[in-house]
Amino acid sequence: ASQQRLLGHSINLSEYGVNTVQGYAIETADNYNGNATQFTITVKGIEQGVCNQVIDSPLPMVIEELVGGVVVADDVDCTAETNDVLFAFANDLASGSVGEGDDGNGGEGNPPEEFDPTAPENNVICLASGECYTCDDLDSYSYVSDESECLFCPDRKYDPNRGICQLQNCDGFHDYWGRCYPCDTPEGIYVGGSGPCEEKCPNRVENGSYCNLESVCENGFQDSYGVCYPCDTPEGISNVSRDECEKCKDAEENLIRERNSSGYCNLKSVCDNGFQSSSGKCYSCDTPEGVYVGSGGVCEEKCPNRVKNGYNYCILADCDGLQDSYGSCYPCDTSEAVIIKDGACSEICTDVRRFKRCKGGTCFCNLCPKNVASLALNTWDSCTSCGGIWENGKCRAPNEGELPEVSGGYQPEQTVSGYY
Repeated sequence: ASQQRLLGHSINLSEYGVNTVQGYAIETADNYNGNATQFTITVKGIEQGVCNQVIDSPLPMVIEELVGGVVVADDVDCTAETNDVLFAFANDLASGSVGEGDDGNGGEGNPPEEFDPTAPENNVICLASGECYTCDDLDSYSYVSDESECLFCPDRKYDPNRGICQLQNCDGFHDYWGRCYPCDTPEGIYVGGSGPCEEKCPNRVENGSYCNLESVCENGFQDSYGVCYPCDTPEGISNVSRDECEKCKDAEENLIRERNSSGYCNLKSVCDNGFQSSSGKCYSCDTPEGVYVGSGGVCEEKCPNRVKNGYNYCILADCDGLQDSYGSCYPCDTSEAVIIKDGACSEICTDVRRFKRCKGGTCFCNLCPKNVASLALNTWDSCTSCGGIWENGKCRAPNEGELPEVSGGYQPEQTVSGYY
């Protein structure tokens, strides 16, 4: 707004929108109290609490503030539910020397007609968050409000896809946020599809969203971050493209490694006597815990004593008790809350009272509390699973003779750390 006024124009809201970044409507006026060297911006509909924080905060660039037409002073508060606040400014804000606005020159020895917007000290970029910097001090990866913020910085250009003012001249290549890197940078740099890096640096190639050195892994394979690995690396490596993974072959051109459905580049034959996790680690068939193999991983094909559950974990097929979704086995009287996917707890453990409780998309098999009327049993199925009577939308303990005894009895009261 100050740039428009300094150039002799009326304030034109179409250049920067009619709302603040928080969504408040704004109005402007070219003169304040008949003074052509001042202008106003009114922010409308500010909530009472926010409004009081604003008028209590020091704003050195503002000549005067008004709330509902009343000049802000120590005894003025925002009393309405929503408030309109007027901010009065001198025209030469961008020069960095704001005057009192009563001598007609808008600044201290810096009248508007002498303001040079191309001078280095006046080349100011303001971020979307409100902070302002000179062209030399601004980080390229800081977001600005719009293209107009870059106009007075000849060495920068506006990238509308990311809302940044990045350096135009770069002896190398830009990353996604506009920072400049030399072509011989050893690590891979995230460019995020911002342009093929090999156009600027013939010694590099774009691998996924990273700009990596092309020849760094001639005798191995490279992940998306530019790190090189030998073909016989035992563990699986994530973030590797299929083409990179398939660079590893034996003398007969057979693949040594392959990329699985979870995005890991794994050795193919490392687990002939067991099964392989999604990350390429080998496990024996009698591993007690469940192992994540991913949607494309094999389980019972390699180990007949195991099965892949609905969470893509390879778990032991037989469990004398409760088996959680990750394959760990628990006795029916465990005090722990066991995460399960399918089936009701009462069907799995018939000798000990337990109930199924789901929260946030995760289901737990919990011991029944001692107090049947507790909030833990606030549904029909949980109440009846624990031997309670569901009556009038509540769970109550059965009267004598209403229900047969169930072995195990009621369990001690549990804590409320998710187990109940």
